[in-house]
Amino acid sequence: DFIVAHLHAIGNVSETGRRHLAATTEAGKRVLADEVVLDEIVLPTNKPPSSSLLTFYEDGTTLKMNETASSVLLPTTIGAYRFRGRPSTGETMKNGDSWGSVIEIWKEDRATPIPRPPEGWDDLGVGGSEVQGRWAWDKEKKSKIEEGVAHRSTFFGTTMKGETRIASALRRWPKGLFLSFKVVALIAISWLAMSVSICCGMTAPLIAGRFIYFLLQLPDRFIHDPIAYTAGAGVAFPLLAKIVRLAAGNKFAAWKSGFHLPPRGSRKLRYVMQALFLWFAAMPLLLGLTYHLFVVKGTSFWLYKESPFSRNDIAMAWGVGTLLLNSWAGLCYVGAFKLGFWLNLLAGPLEVDPAAQPVVAPGAPNIDNADAGAGADVAEVGNDGPDAPPLQPELVAGTLLWQGQDGLIGRLVDIMYAVLGKWEWDKVDRDILLTQCLIPITQQLTILLLGPICAYLGWSTLLSALTRGRGSAGIILPFVGLVEKDIYRRFFYRCFVVTTILIQLASIFQPSLQRWFHAAHKAARDDRYLKGEVLMNYVR
Repeated sequence: DFIVAHLHAIGNVSETGRRHLAATTEAGKRVLADEVVLDEIVLPTNKPPSSSLLTFYEDGTTLKMNETASSVLLPTTIGAYRFRGRPSTGETMKNGDSWGSVIEIWKEDRATPIPRPPEGWDDLGVGGSEVQGRWAWDKEKKSKIEEGVAHRSTFFGTTMKGETRIASALRRWPKGLFLSFKVVALIAISWLAMSVSICCGMTAPLIAGRFIYFLLQLPDRFIHDPIAYTAGAGVAFPLLAKIVRLAAGNKFAAWKSGFHLPPRGSRKLRYVMQALFLWFAAMPLLLGLTYHLFVVKGTSFWLYKESPFSRNDIAMAWGVGTLLLNSWAGLCYVGAFKLGFWLNLLAGPLEVDPAAQPVVAPGAPNIDNADAGAGADVAEVGNDGPDAPPLQPELVAGTLLWQGQDGLIGRLVDIMYAVLGKWEWDKVDRDILLTQCLIPITQQLTILLLGPICAYLGWSTLLSALTRGRGSAGIILPFVGLVEKDIYRRFFYRCFVVTTILIQLASIFQPSLQRWFHAAHKAARDDRYLKGEVLMNYVR
């Protein structure tokens, strides 16, 4: 208002209608887009300024006085007005004298402001634009994405007024060439990154599949690259996807800062350490040694010409045991050992009428859970006193299934993720980690390793006693002839392993086999006594 009110005191004031491009400084101020941006313009004077000229600043301060040059410093920005000084190009004063310099007054022409949305327009919670994923409003703090958006910039710029063509080219072309180089470099780097990503995506599954073959130690005639690629893709792609999600989420700092141990006197840390030892050391080693004896060991081992297990054998056994154990756990987690999984995979999810589902009485046994095996009834095995959470209602109905995300393996994964990923020690449950899951698996793997070895040693001792050590070359079997020692020893050991597995399966599925036997017996009895048949009396 002050500037508009005093414009009549200045001669030759006219609106030109010209528009000038504005720019934003690092401090966020909107100024005229000049090569040199000044904060003040020096106004020469021979006497102190009048009191009417000491009210330029809106905050109540006066103009700055240059004591050495006896001049006044005029700010280039006052409210919506911008001031710029330039040499005179023929403008004259009222008395006909020419101006030595001219002060241009520019007024900021604001566009129509963007209306702020009504109060409560989003219900995404607090946190501002960063959390809600939107552009910042007014003085709100900008999100990282909005701050990372670059300002629009022309390649060669525009020619300044009064500038020669050569000077304009010398000023604009270096900037344009530099921006062109940046674009070319960006295209080259993008092409290189895309090529590397495609090559890694194509070769990573094959490398993972070949590594699986290396752990299994299969002969070269069994190596098939299409099968190796498929197996490697099933391992590499989920693992890479999980790593990318964790890296994109930037959760490492939060995970590190949230670390804390369980309360003093609690046994939860010991339970977790026992579970980690069983899963990553004991169980893979037991399974891997069984696999080595059954598949890998060759002639020299069965002829007793080499030591049972070297350091390399133990390392390879642990590796293949880890692979087989985690593969089995992954299949159990997705429920791959259920018929419904394959039906849903091949034919799509089946629609089941809720009214057709059987209703189970509160105290009735859970038939679907009768095949679980290797787990005790949770109603009979309590938690570890006040150190463990109360029993879950769904666990009391019967023994838990191994299949699916709600089974034993799924609950084991959930507990370990909550403890090691979020440090939620209250989720530790001894029944799920040890009693119901890991200890039974360790017992079964121990039986699978030691049972066939003991049976083989007993059979070998009996055979040596019967032959009195005269079967050094081998044994003669009917219809077969002479069989070498290494062949029949390996054959009998494998027979003992298969027999042990069958006994374990029969013990685990004993309730199912019992129900099947009762059903078969009932059907045979009904057929013998013609139960359910319509009998006709014939008169002679």
